[in-house]
Formats: sequence, C-alpha cells, structure tokens
Amino acid sequence: MCGVAGIFNLDGRPVSRPSIERMTDALAHRGPDGAGIWIDGAIGLGHRRLAIRDLSERGRQPMTDRTGRITVTYNGEIYNDRALRQRLAGEAGEPFRSSCDSEFIGPSYRHWGLEAFDRFRGMFAIGLWDAERGELVLARDPVGIKPLYFAEVGRSIRFASEVKALLELPDQPFRLEAQALQTYLAQGYPGPERTLLSGIRPVPPGCMLVASRHGWRVERYWQPRRTGDLTDLDEALEGFAGLWQSVVRDHLVSDVPVGLLLSAGIDSSLIAAGLCGRDGVSAFTASFAREEFDEAPQAQAIAERLNVPHRTVAVDGEGDVAGRFLSVVHHYDGQCADSSGFAFHAVCEAAGRHAKVVLTGDGADEFFGGYETYRASRLAGGLRPILPPGLLRLGAGMLARAGRGGERRVSAGEKLFRWMSGIAAAPDCPHPQWRRYAFPHHLDLLAADALRDAVGGADPLSDYAGAVRGAPGGVVDRCLLADQRYYLPGDLLVKSDAMSMAHGIEIRVPFLDRRIMEFAGRLSADLLTPLRGPDKRFLRAALAREGLPSWVATKRKSGFNVPVAHLLRTGLRPLGQNLLDRNADLAAPFLRPDGVRRLWREHQERKANHGYVLWTLLTLAAWLSRESAKTDHVRSRAS
Repeated sequence: MCGVAGIFNLDGRPVSRPSIERMTDALAHRGPDGAGIWIDGAIGLGHRRLAIRDLSERGRQPMTDRTGRITVTYNGEIYNDRALRQRLAGEAGEPFRSSCDSEFIGPSYRHWGLEAFDRFRGMFAIGLWDAERGELVLARDPVGIKPLYFAEVGRSIRFASEVKALLELPDQPFRLEAQALQTYLAQGYPGPERTLLSGIRPVPPGCMLVASRHGWRVERYWQPRRTGDLTDLDEALEGFAGLWQSVVRDHLVSDVPVGLLLSAGIDSSLIAAGLCGRDGVSAFTASFAREEFDEAPQAQAIAERLNVPHRTVAVDGEGDVAGRFLSVVHHYDGQCADSSGFAFHAVCEAAGRHAKVVLTGDGADEFFGGYETYRASRLAGGLRPILPPGLLRLGAGMLARAGRGGERRVSAGEKLFRWMSGIAAAPDCPHPQWRRYAFPHHLDLLAADALRDAVGGADPLSDYAGAVRGAPGGVVDRCLLADQRYYLPGDLLVKSDAMSMAHGIEIRVPFLDRRIMEFAGRLSADLLTPLRGPDKRFLRAALAREGLPSWVATKRKSGFNVPVAHLLRTGLRPLGQNLLDRNADLAAPFLRPDGVRRLWREHQERKANHGYVLWTLLTLAAWLSRESAKTDHVRSRAS
C-alpha cells in the first residue's frame, strides 16, 4: 500500500520537481518506507512506499519496465499476479527480477493494453505513463477500494491518492462546490464521483482515465451486476466454501505481519474462521466505555474459540478525544463525515503497532444483504399505497420533536422516524433516505441564500436515488446495486482507506475480491434478505458451518457505531463551542451561522439530539478551518 501522485502537462511544459516533491511529501503517512520521483519533460510521477511484498530496493517506485516504454506509480495489491506472470513469461517471454506485484504491471499493459486492468484481481490505483503513445493512464480497481483523485487546471492533469496532495499545488483552486456541499450535509459524503471542491474528482471505480496532448477520456471496464440465478441454499454454500478459502488465503500473502479487525459480527468472524490456522495473525477489537456500544467481550470469545491472539482497543474513554477527531478530519480531506471513522482510526493505530496488513469485513453488508434497509424497502413498496404521506410526515415530525431515543445506540424510535420520513419524502425511492444525516428541516435551517441559489432546489440525494432507479431488477436488487456502486465507494471505502493509511497500514477486504463480488451477484434476493427471518441469510448459513457457537451466526447486526451525541456533549464540546458557536461562519456564504449555532445549542441544552448533523458540521468546520490557513500559506509560497 502506498501513495501515488503525478502531473501531466498536456501542452508540453516541463513538470516542476518541487511540485512533485510537495505532493509526495503530503502523502508520507501512506508510505513511510521510501519515496521516489521520476520526471521526463511534461510528465512527472511520484511515489511513497509502504513495503509489503519484496521489501528490497527492487520494489522501489516509480518503476520503469525493461523496455523503457512504461513507467508506473502504483498503490494496492494484485492477488493473481503470479498467474499473470506465468502467462506473460509463456506468451511474451517476459523476464522478472522480483516478487513485487508492481513489476508485472508494465509488461501486462504492453502485452494486453487497457484490457490488462480488467484481468487484475485485487485493489489498485495506478498511474501509468506510456512513452510510446504519449499517454497517461489512471486506473482504479473495480469497486474503488483504493482512492485516486484528479484535477484539470488549464492544460495540466494532476492526480494523487489524496485530495491534500493536490492542494499542495499553488495554482489548485480551493472552492466549495454547492451541490456537493448540500449532498455532503444530507448524507455525510459528497458521492463516489465528487469531492467537496470544484474541479477535483475521483477517478470512478472500475474505470480508466486516458490522457494525451489531445485531451482525456474515461472508460469503464467493470461494475457490480446482479443476476440472482442461484436460488438453492445448499448449492450456493457448496460453491462458496472452496472459493472463500482460496480468497482468504490469497489475501494473506505478505512479507510483513498480518492482522484482523474482529468485531462480534458475521463478516469478520467468517474471515477469522477462514484463516486456515495461519500463525502470527492477531485480532483487534474496538472497545467502548458505554456497554451498549461494546462488542469486545463477544469478540474475545470468538478469538479464543478460533485460537486467534486478540487485543482490545479503547476508543472513547480517557485520552485526547478532540485530538483524535482532528486527525480523523485531516485524513478525511473533506470527503467523508462517517462517525465510525473515529473508532476505526483508534483501532488502526493500535493494530499498526503489531501489523502492517489488516483484514476487515468491509463490503459484506452491501453484497450479501446485511442492512435492515433492504427489507424496509421491500415493505415500503407494499405499504406505500395505504399510508398517506401526510400522516407519515406528521408521525415523523412528532418523533423528531420527541428526540427519538436520546443518546442510545439506535433506538426503535430512531428507526421508526427514519422509516416514516423516508417514505414520506420519496415514496417511489425511499432507500437513500434511510441513511440521512441532515433532514429537510435541518437543511432549511442551515442553508443560506447563496446555497439555495446555487443548487436551485435540487434534491441533495438525487445521485443516490438515481443509482437506485437506474439499476436493473427487483427492489432489493436495485438497492443492493446502488449501495455497491454509490454508498460503498463514496463512504465506507473512503473511511477505511483514510483511517488505515493515517497509520501506514494496508487494509485488505476479502469480501470485495472480484471473485466474491461476482459470486454474490448470482445469489437470489431471498438468499440474502428474505421477507421473514434474519438478514444476511446466506453468510449466516456459511458461518454456521464453521463450528462457532450458535449465537455468532444468529445475533443481530450491531454496526460500528460511536456514541456521537455523547461525545459532542463531552470530549468534543470545547472544539464545537469554538467552531460551531463562536466561529460558526466558517462555511459562509453557503451556511447560516445562526442556524449552525441553533443546532449546536439545542443539542448542548438537551432540547434535541442533533448528533449526526452536528458531527457532519463539526467535521466540515474543522477541515475548512485547517485548509483556509494552509491554503493561504501555499499561495504565499507562490507569490
């Protein structure tokens, strides 16, 4: 796992070495084991290395192939590189001098062209220069596990693993994009194909950007699909067992220590069961002081049963809560306000003291039906004709005024409020509404005229809703595909990469191996989330075969939540007082300072629970405060 950066001047101007240095220096946390810069006239590539496979200098990047035609800067792991090496050796007589997977990318591209990226099985963000064709190729893995951002400024294309590296360039504009801001407030992230900043975008998952002096284009090579043709549970379980063992084994390849982030849930327990008795793999679990948030005792029991060494990590007790929050904000780069990143940051920090590679269960919920929202969407379709929207809005309003459960984890009142308000707001497509942070009454209070004028009444969840409506199949199929194509790369994978790379560790996600994603796409909706019985039916059945106590496979999903409302009233209160009360104008002219102050004060006075929207606002304000000072400094260097 590494950090990549680069600049391609389409008009032929030479790339400035100090510019590449500033970009790669901003990514030092992603690659503490080495740095490299390669410049050839109008193209410059930078790299920060986190050494995982072949720790020698043979793995140093940027890496030029033996012909001198292809130079690569690469972040990721490709698990089928050995098989592809054998094909290249046999079909093209290609020699290799290392066991590093980055070495075979150049020869693969020479032999198969753009088709090479579709052959890779793994996670990757690749910047590749083809000297013969005069083209820069940016390629991202199928579902967006590894980040890759780009910007076009004048006749220059620049790219990097993180937004902060692009902002190191003095001519890179820093302008909030109004629609992205409104979406960010509503759902906690701007989406998988946007950032909060105008002109900076992610390369979409499963896509390649190809740039030459004539311009640039984006081509898609893969995206999740569903056929649902596999309907027999026993047949599906038989097909999964061997495939899962093979995938977990592939994800253990490493020349450095490997760990596992273990909750008491199905996903990480299934990974633990698939470790095949591998020695030296330790498990790490987040521990919360508030009992309703804590799964550490159950995770300990699972680890003991599977004979896996286990450590718990306290994430909300004593310590510098505000300091950790600000570190989370810094590494999110304005791309996400997912509160679970706070706990994930702490767990990754602890895991990084013992391992440089860590496996997680990310993606299992989105591909195997792990959210209650899928069943809720099914029920909504049947009940919508007999539930008047006005009555639903009235009921949701009453629940909102009642507080919906105070500081408890996820109360029944909170779930009912979200269900009712979701159907009332979008009767034909409520699924995106289930995960709202800021509801319409919040946005009405917060939005200043500048924001209203810029968005022109646009729905902040329109992109998410479009992902649902534009997907094929039944209601569950469409919701699953929307989460796989939009929510997963826009939120959860941003969180996982940012919080892990903050501590220089590599997160691996077996459930997002393309072999597993394609297998999950074949499972019928009833095997994933039936109308009756627990959700995630298939994975529960798979785990039941692993010899763990029955409660592991039957327990309700808990999620990786943190006590947001409580932290805002305790450890984060001084920071909030500064940024959301005394200096509530940081997001002006888009947000009304008085609206921000009102939400903050109502929460502190316990008149209402505005936890999620305030967490989003505090994340935004802390990022803007830091970036405004830094941007002034960057611009002063250019003057």
